[in-house]
Amino acid sequence: MRTFLLIVIAWTLIGCGGEAPSYNGDAGATDTDTDTDGDTDTDSDSDTDSDTDSDTDSDTDDCGDGDITGDEVCDGTDLDGDSCEAHGLYGGPLTCLSDCSDVDLSSCTEFPVLISELALGMSDWIELVNITSVPVDLQDWYVEWSGYDNGDQAVSDILLIPAFTLPANSWVVLYDEYGGSGDPPDVSGSSIQYHDNIWWIDSSSSATLYDPSDNPHDFVRWGGTDYDPPSPLTWADTPAVLPAPQSNTVGLSRDVGDPDTNTAADFCVTGLTPEAVNTPCPVPATQGDILITEIDADAPDRVELYNDSGATIDLLNWGLSWIAGSGSGTILLPSYSLADGEYVEIVDNSGGGIYVDGDVIRTTNINWGNNALGSCSLIDATSGDGIDFVRWGGSSASATSPDTWTESTALPGIPAGESLGRSTLTDSDSDADWCILDAQSFGSANGSCS
Repeated sequence: MRTFLLIVIAWTLIGCGGEAPSYNGDAGATDTDTDTDGDTDTDSDSDTDSDTDSDTDSDTDDCGDGDITGDEVCDGTDLDGDSCEAHGLYGGPLTCLSDCSDVDLSSCTEFPVLISELALGMSDWIELVNITSVPVDLQDWYVEWSGYDNGDQAVSDILLIPAFTLPANSWVVLYDEYGGSGDPPDVSGSSIQYHDNIWWIDSSSSATLYDPSDNPHDFVRWGGTDYDPPSPLTWADTPAVLPAPQSNTVGLSRDVGDPDTNTAADFCVTGLTPEAVNTPCPVPATQGDILITEIDADAPDRVELYNDSGATIDLLNWGLSWIAGSGSGTILLPSYSLADGEYVEIVDNSGGGIYVDGDVIRTTNINWGNNALGSCSLIDATSGDGIDFVRWGGSSASATSPDTWTESTALPGIPAGESLGRSTLTDSDSDADWCILDAQSFGSANGSCS
């Protein structure tokens, strides 16, 4: 009986399909399978699989949109709060590299304080400027000055700065004292008064600024080339060696707004402005701005200049170079405002010094040798360029570059009591511009040729 029941159950199972329905792992799948016996098995599970991966990665880099995303360190003006100061530097315009991979430190300020202005009169002084947007502690910084004393002996010393904080974008002036006691300096506002003399006269001199660790930060020299900058600083006398103006009103001034190039071009001779923003440097003149218009080679030697620039020009430290058979020299003119369309007479004063006497400039000796051959060059104070030139009496002297000179016929020597005069204010840089005048006319337009 039991055997019979087992046979019936086994037969029933075989007749109902022969295999279990498969499962593909997704709930609700409908599977239709056909076996070899021709039977069809249908799974009627009607559930729908709604598992769709909709995640989107929003952390993509988009360099240049001004927002830091992804792996960007910065983006445009978005610096993530970074600054030059955070990198141990002293301010400046921190920028972002074009690929947003890092910040650009090249415009940051490595040297926070520069020499800004120098006075070479009574008294001597040196101005320092903080070019950054943060205060700088100057305690134990120092200026080393070098020059020559009245006995023409090389001398140097230091001005050690006491406790002093230089505010952002501000100045401090270090004053000397001729015949001082050597006592410690006195601090008052934005000035420091030392009780020691600085020997800066009309000869080769220099100043170097050091930090407390003896690292040099800035250097300038003038009046000659005797003193070199300490390593690693450099210096080039381009376009020319800076002059040494002995004055209480004008001095050497760093050009406003220009970068530090470690050359003489960083400075110019202009009005002094202690503890304040510097006077802008004058714009260099071009050929034809000021003309030599008349020459008298008899004692006293005289030269006339005419301003044809369209603006007033200060003749301070313009060079008047003369060459004669018996010598040569260059005279640096004093401050004299020559208005457009005006003439000025320059008269040599033998050993009487250089100064303004009304509408006349008196200078040291010009030795043209009483009517002998000679030449005269006018040189711009700012650029060192030759602005005008004339030669006579068979002289072979050359014009100062970029000025030129050509001649078809050599100009004659200048007769006693007469003048060599410009016959035209249109400058052709040649002998054709000149003649011997019928009459001298210093201070006014030239007359006719003889």
